[in-house]
Amino acid sequence: MDLEATRELMKRACLMDDFFMKACFRDLKCVEVLIRVILDRDDLIVKSAKTQEYIKGLEHDVIFDIFAVDSDNKGYDIELQNTSKDASIKRARFYAGMLDSRSLKSGEPYDSIRDNYIIFITQKDVLRGGLPLYTIERCIKENGRFINDGLHIIYVNGKMRGAETKLSRLMHDLFCKNPDDMYYTPLADRTRHFKEDEGGLAVMSGLSEELMNIGIEKGIEKGVKQGIEKDRNRIVQRLLNFGKMTVEEISNMLDIPLADVQRYANQH
Repeated sequence: MDLEATRELMKRACLMDDFFMKACFRDLKCVEVLIRVILDRDDLIVKSAKTQEYIKGLEHDVIFDIFAVDSDNKGYDIELQNTSKDASIKRARFYAGMLDSRSLKSGEPYDSIRDNYIIFITQKDVLRGGLPLYTIERCIKENGRFINDGLHIIYVNGKMRGAETKLSRLMHDLFCKNPDDMYYTPLADRTRHFKEDEGGLAVMSGLSEELMNIGIEKGIEKGVKQGIEKDRNRIVQRLLNFGKMTVEEISNMLDIPLADVQRYANQH
């Protein structure tokens, strides 16, 4: 896809779009904005973040849209969902189990398992309660006492964009197509980079068609590892063709080990 076609595509893109989300939220500051606003914590620091984090299960694999860890070693899976059917509460339960399975090393006591957050940001009010945010935690049914087991499931209602609150402004930014109209500077800057800067457009030119059309998520869900390898190779080769990025920059952008990018480059 040439730069002009990509420019036209990007005019219609917002942060809720899958291919755009994958690029923008590799930036720690952008992920930090999401978590800080949703949890209403200004002191939270994100120390690592990945998009499209793949976890293999015994029978069913998962892909986290955004997986982050903060400075207190708490884990966050953030799912940006445009369709209600992909945001069921049982999916949240399953994802919580998958995240928990990575939180305890062999030999460690159960009490050392870290706190984990499953956060679904949805286009519609999936839980139909008219609330901007739903926090789901375990409690004792007989007396209503909460049990702090460290698991937190949160649904954010993307329809709540009108009120002048931090959360509604965040929802506005996630669905906004013009960075000049955004409230949060890290999100606006990252969006502007990929929509307007030549370097950002070159990256999206190499990624957008691939990530929208090759069905990489479906391939991963089916465990087709050879297909994933082929798709990654094609994406890296396309970026190399543009001559705009070094192998180190490609490795960082796509979150692929540098050795793998160099191997792809040698095949180029």
